[in-house]
Amino acid sequence: DNILLQHMVAQGEAEVDLHIEMLHEDHDKLSAHEVFEVQMRYFRLCMNHAFRHKMKRVVFIHGVGKGILKDEIVKELKQYPELHFFNAPMSKYGVGATSISPTKLHY
Repeated sequence: DNILLQHMVAQGEAEVDLHIEMLHEDHDKLSAHEVFEVQMRYFRLCMNHAFRHKMKRVVFIHGVGKGILKDEIVKELKQYPELHFFNAPMSKYGVGATSISPTKLHY
């Protein structure tokens, strides 16, 4: 019941690629808005699982593009003042990933 199991890279740590080709088979048939909605829905689902399963760290790979997806992710993350998030290491992800530490939340 933990969607993050398929994204695990270490105990309590996951890496989620939000590029649409990783999330939807027929992505080439989606409008830009539909792509964005699929990505945000999956991001929210993974966030819920990260909180529920007390993950130590989750990296969301959102890419660079126009920055719309990253901006929306950051906007949502700011709603959790106890949550620690930052740009993931540039040496591994470039500028297209955000790392979160949801274990600071007490659920």
